[in-house]
Amino acid sequence: MNPIVLILTLVLMFCSIALIAIILFQSGRNAGASAVTGSAGNFYSKNKSQSNELRLKRLTVVISIVFMVAVVIVNVIELV
Repeated sequence: MNPIVLILTLVLMFCSIALIAIILFQSGRNAGASAVTGSAGNFYSKNKSQSNELRLKRLTVVISIVFMVAVVIVNVIELV
């Protein structure tokens, strides 16, 4: 087996596990609805959760792009 394919396969395995974990850590779309019901919270706690969600979303996008690029490269190498 080509060492490049082996390395990319390991990258794909890491990306797969990381994507599953990150997606599970993200809250659902209804998580912000608690503000409507009058739940107590200060400005910092509300913005901190939003910044963590934003960080998780960005990390999801980056790892997804790495995953897709690795899949394309492995397929191109296997075809040649």
